[in-house]
Amino acid sequence: MQHSWDSTEELRQAIHTYIDFYNNHRIKMGLKRQLWNIVLWLHKMSKKLS
Repeated sequence: MQHSWDSTEELRQAIHTYIDFYNNHRIKMGLKRQLWNIVLWLHKMSKKLS
C-alpha cells in the first residue's frame, strides 16, 4: 500500500513539473509575440514619420 502512495506522489510531482514547464513556456512565447508586435508597430510608426 505504501508503494502505491509513493507512485501517486511521484505522478503528482511529475504533473506539477510539467504544468510549471508548460506555463513558463507559454509566458515566454507570449512575451516574444508581444515584443515582435512592438517591433512591428515601431517600424510602422517610423515609416509614417519619415
